[in-house]
Amino acid sequence: MSPRLGLPLAILLGLVVRVPFWIEALRTPVDGDTAIVGLMARHPGAGTTLWGQPYGSPVEAWLAAPFVAALGPTTEALRLFYFLLGLALIPAAYALAGRLDPRAALPAAALVACPPPYFLLLS
Repeated sequence: MSPRLGLPLAILLGLVVRVPFWIEALRTPVDGDTAIVGLMARHPGAGTTLWGQPYGSPVEAWLAAPFVAALGPTTEALRLFYFLLGLALIPAAYALAGRLDPRAALPAAALVACPPPYFLLLS
């Protein structure tokens, strides 16, 4: 399969697999860590770890800040951010695997497009 066709197909596969999980995720409340990221996204310069936690970094909140600013501090803003971040892993896996061996690019992208159900719930 041509590289021009492989990556778009892998992203399409990722959309087909992930959209139902994303729709379901919109019906559920965010967990504590995700809520902290949402709060930190409202105040991007105020913290060096996840607030109240001895781990994490504010990078996630900085990346989520445009979504929270545009859509408000809502579940939808955070879910959209994580959905798109998960989709961004597909071309990243494609590119990384392609650098190792061009034949590995499409299988790697397909594996990332169809992660285990737990990873789908996270994204």
